[in-house]
This record gives sequence, C-alpha cells and structure tokens, in this order.
Amino acid sequence: MGSRESSVNFDERPQHTVHVDRFAMSAHEITIAEYAKFEKSANRKIPKTGDLDAETFPVFFVSWYETLAYSK
Repeated sequence: MGSRESSVNFDERPQHTVHVDRFAMSAHEITIAEYAKFEKSANRKIPKTGDLDAETFPVFFVSWYETLAYSK
C-alpha cells in the first residue's frame, strides 16, 4: 500500500505492506429494497431513490456510518 518514492503523491508515502486478518463481503449488491427493510426495522431514515425499481437497483447515497450499521 502507498506510493513509491518516485511518485508525485507525497501523502501516500511510504510504500508499505498491509495485512488484513479477515473480511466479509456480499456476493451481490445490496438492493434498495433490502436496505429499506433494515432501515425500517432500525427506525432509521430510508434514503430517497426516486422511481427506481427497489427490487433490482443497488442502494446508493448511503454514508460510511450507515453501511457500517447495516453490516453488523
């Protein structure tokens, strides 16, 4: 991780090894409908998504903190 010494990205230096013990990830994108179920059960605000098909479109405009809450 990080940039080489010859990189113009000074804030990404020094290049270093990163170890991740474990992580989890969904096999498919979380749909608007799936996320709305979570928001409703947690008494949270459901994001506005317009007239998109909630069963097929992935959720968007969700903050880091909202995604963290969803993943727990």
